[in-house]
Amino acid sequence: MFESMTYTARRIIVIFGGFLIHLCLGSFYAFGNISPYIMSYLRNRTQETWLVNTQNSWIMNAAAISAPIGSITGSYIERNHGVRIAVGIGCVLFCSGVQLTYFAIQRSLYIVALTYGFITNLGTFMAYGPPVQNAAKWMPARPALAVGLIVGGFGLGAFVFNLIITYYINPDNIQINDNDYFTDQALLDRVPRVFFLLAGIYIALQVIGVFLTSPVPPENDHIRVSRMREDQPSGAVDDGAASSDRAGFDESVNIFGDEHHNNDQAQTVWGTVKEIFVNKDAWKIHLIILFVYAGMQVVHSYYKIYGQTFIKNDTYLGVVGSIASVFNSFCRPLWGVVFDKKGFKFTMTIILAIYVTLSCTIMYTEKITAHNQAFGEACFMIWICGMYAMFAGLWSVCPTVYSKLFGPNNMAVCLGFQFLALGIGIMLGNSAGLWLKNIIGWHWMYILAGTMDAAAFVCTLWFNGKNIDTDDDI
Repeated sequence: MFESMTYTARRIIVIFGGFLIHLCLGSFYAFGNISPYIMSYLRNRTQETWLVNTQNSWIMNAAAISAPIGSITGSYIERNHGVRIAVGIGCVLFCSGVQLTYFAIQRSLYIVALTYGFITNLGTFMAYGPPVQNAAKWMPARPALAVGLIVGGFGLGAFVFNLIITYYINPDNIQINDNDYFTDQALLDRVPRVFFLLAGIYIALQVIGVFLTSPVPPENDHIRVSRMREDQPSGAVDDGAASSDRAGFDESVNIFGDEHHNNDQAQTVWGTVKEIFVNKDAWKIHLIILFVYAGMQVVHSYYKIYGQTFIKNDTYLGVVGSIASVFNSFCRPLWGVVFDKKGFKFTMTIILAIYVTLSCTIMYTEKITAHNQAFGEACFMIWICGMYAMFAGLWSVCPTVYSKLFGPNNMAVCLGFQFLALGIGIMLGNSAGLWLKNIIGWHWMYILAGTMDAAAFVCTLWFNGKNIDTDDDI
């Protein structure tokens, strides 16, 4: 259907399709908003009356386990059956997990962890990597921007779905009780039904996204070289692309100029895995992701629960999550542009320095609220939005670093390692919330989160990775 279109038009369509898919997958970031409703329902409508809010970590830990499994599986399917098949299977699992949660939440937290945690996120991470890798191939001159445009949908997903969740479950802005849980019966009745509503929306959007997704056609390699020349300043196209042009666009020539990876497409998944295991700079990236996400998990899972301790407005806290997701979305391509121009170290040190500052000072918004409610609530929103804006950079920068270290055709495999580090970070952050919060309190929890990101800052200074194509510093 799209073969008769120009390369630029097809590129826009493919990126929009990937954006729609990631928009749905990005409801992952709505967890902090929907979690209090889930835990309140389980306490009031099942036999698990002993549950507390921080035990939502079981759901996120199940998601963490599924992340590397889904990413590696998605990459394997994409290599053998194509990007559309890989994304389609992932989307089916994603939507199925959400639908099944309608039944699971009426039974047990642990069944919810299986459906909404493991199955949903297994599908999420199967469908996450292939569109990102595909976008980088469609925009070879600006891979970080391409990645940022796709994962921007992931960041924006919570904006859309936080609003849907809040206004469907709690349209009357009913507040929590003195024990920090919802007990209104009409509100609780709507909690299971929201999962059917969400699944229906996801199915509609993802069917369109999968339909619009297509790989770069091999016969159009010469067009890709032309686009690289159009996108880059004069003379900036690498020697590999130029040599591909001179070679008459022979399909055996890799337009990325990587002489060592001309057979990259045929390289096995496990061959790439072995390369990643022995690359010391890849391990530094793994550690950066682990520490950043461990710190961010405190914000992601608990920002609303913490906010409820001094802001008695459920609708406002839902809006905070939605506005934060806008920053999470739109800052991704912006950080991608910064990375393309300034490189890895400059970008990540700025991101981490600001994040550490915000995390270690968020408790002052609570003190401000005690003196001026409106101003304090605004400050809380600014702090949360600022942390999500910084966190957004991780999702533009790290996939592109993997692409530059190991070649763009291996990006989806590399994302398996990214999600393995992410999974460990999730479990580390959730464990801190589950076991330490009652001991050290919310203030020290956020200081601990900032300390984890300070460790990522140190790892960034040690990074010395080289571009596989040019041997330049990344």
